[in-house]
Amino acid sequence: MKQNRQWNLSIHRGILLGGILATIMLTVGSYMLQKREIQNNIEKIQTIYSVRIEGLLNRIFHQTDMLKSLVEMNGGKITHKQFTTVAKGIYEQNDGVRAVQYLPNGVVTYCYPIEGNKVAIGNNVFKNPKRAEDAWLAVNTKSLALSGPYELTQGGIGCVARNPIFMTDEDGREYFWGFSVLVLDLEKTIAAEGINQLGDQGYDFQLYTITENGDYVVVAGDAAMQMKNTVESRIQVPHHAWTLALKSNTPYRPLLISFGVFLFGLLLTGLLSYSYRVAILKAQNQAKNQFLSNMSHHMRTPLNAVIGFSVLGADEAETDSQKKYFLAIEHAGKLLRSLVNDILNISKGIRKELVLEPESGCLSDFFSNVCQMISLQERFRHRHWQLNNNLPEDMQATLDYAKLQQICLDLIDHAVWSTVEGETISLSAELSKKYLVIRVQDDGTSIPRNEQKNMFRPFEQSVFIPKVMNMTGGLELVHAKQLSDLMNGTIVYNNLSDSGNLFTVTIPVIVVRKQTPAKTAMHNKENTKVLNRKHILVVEDQATNQKIIKCLLEKVGAIVDCAENGDVAVNLFRASHVGYYDGIIMDIRMPVMDGLEAANAIRLLPRADAASIVIVALSANAFDEDRKKSLAVGMNEHLAKPVDPQKMYAVLASLLKSN
Repeated sequence: MKQNRQWNLSIHRGILLGGILATIMLTVGSYMLQKREIQNNIEKIQTIYSVRIEGLLNRIFHQTDMLKSLVEMNGGKITHKQFTTVAKGIYEQNDGVRAVQYLPNGVVTYCYPIEGNKVAIGNNVFKNPKRAEDAWLAVNTKSLALSGPYELTQGGIGCVARNPIFMTDEDGREYFWGFSVLVLDLEKTIAAEGINQLGDQGYDFQLYTITENGDYVVVAGDAAMQMKNTVESRIQVPHHAWTLALKSNTPYRPLLISFGVFLFGLLLTGLLSYSYRVAILKAQNQAKNQFLSNMSHHMRTPLNAVIGFSVLGADEAETDSQKKYFLAIEHAGKLLRSLVNDILNISKGIRKELVLEPESGCLSDFFSNVCQMISLQERFRHRHWQLNNNLPEDMQATLDYAKLQQICLDLIDHAVWSTVEGETISLSAELSKKYLVIRVQDDGTSIPRNEQKNMFRPFEQSVFIPKVMNMTGGLELVHAKQLSDLMNGTIVYNNLSDSGNLFTVTIPVIVVRKQTPAKTAMHNKENTKVLNRKHILVVEDQATNQKIIKCLLEKVGAIVDCAENGDVAVNLFRASHVGYYDGIIMDIRMPVMDGLEAANAIRLLPRADAASIVIVALSANAFDEDRKKSLAVGMNEHLAKPVDPQKMYAVLASLLKSN
């Protein structure tokens, strides 16, 4: 057992350690993968937008070639109407074009549209220091050159593309004629490519350039963006290069995801650890349940003999004294049966408290049984007893009489330990409305006031009983209080001056009916009448139990056959003619074939009475799951050993009548 525990503990620790290490590795791996994924996405997006923007700008800028060609075809002389026709087409077909200009000798002569751009008419780019350098760059390289972005003369920020036009004179010499110009609204132009949607996709960006003057100019995007940890790519435009800087606007996302992976890993580790522990506990509980089931079987089997033979002995007793002794044995056996049930239920752990087993009975008989127990116990004989039974003799009530009897015996035990030989103990019982009131009083040593608050608390009693020090642990009061609480009752203690104790127990009762002994005998007689001449098959492997059940049934006139295991019972039933057997009393634990298999086999036999014959389980397996198993295979009822003869008669009679 110890080695198993150590082995299970080692496996449990291994699961925890392995789970934590795996979680750490997954967390680090997840973080690295997230960082790599973000980096790859940024590079992919940069490539896409860099190509898009570069292609867009170059396509728009080279729209100036249309105006340049018109000028060259007309020898440098075009009308305003010709200019407007070409310029209007360029303007309307390209988003972001702010103006198309015609500049002979660098002077703005025509402009489309004129609205918003009129102030630019007449400006000479060579006379503007901020424009002249870019203009001469285009002339000297004889290619389209880009200027800006900068503040335009007509207002706003824009970018200017100048396409130089060269003509040939009569001598065949080339000379500079002027420019074909496009003015762009960069923000509107670039927005057409959807770059502003990068923010919604989880990225911050900035498109910037360094001008000829060394100025840092943001073309588009977030001008306040921090450039740390950005990924940059170049966008080539005529005679210039712009830079697209991009980074994630959720830099903590990999860390958060990794943290989530870490928590998930810990949770999974915890679940695996918990599942393993549950599996181990389940296996342990199964082993414990099997052990307790065996205990139940072994403890109830001899109890069955004690109670069964005491019932038979009482019926066959030759003297009243002998009958009294047999009845005392029967009552003691039933009390022991109740205690066994409580101990096994608590030990099994299927309930956190004791379970009531109410039954209908005579209140007066209950008091008589307690008095009989007092008279038969040696340790009770050296006190002076006052027993007052004020209960009506004809009153039937539904109670757990075994636990009620135990409450009385617990309080009487305390009274005995509180007194010495010759002192008086009184026990009385009466019915007050819907409550049973029991009083136990003694003239022994009183419980001190400072100890009374702890008298019903487990493990807190000081055990202040000077006359009989070390004779008891005081737990009888705790047990009595637990049982009374279970029965929805109360126990009240009264200190009788400095000498004497009074415990008053109040238990709610359900009064069934007033019944005389004659009526009780009549009901028993009815059961006997139903069972008379009925063929009952008793299936029981224990010879003693078999004999007890056989004798009890024959006592009420039943005809009994016996089988020592389920296989013999199935064969006997199969060999009998239809309707021969009226009922079967079936033990559960038997060799060769157990009672569950036998009951199921009988129900499946292809004969008319197989499905209807009364089968009652009578077993030392007394837990609730045992009852469910019996009913699941087709049994009509499940009774627990030790056998209660009257209950067995009543169940059999009821089932046989309904059948």
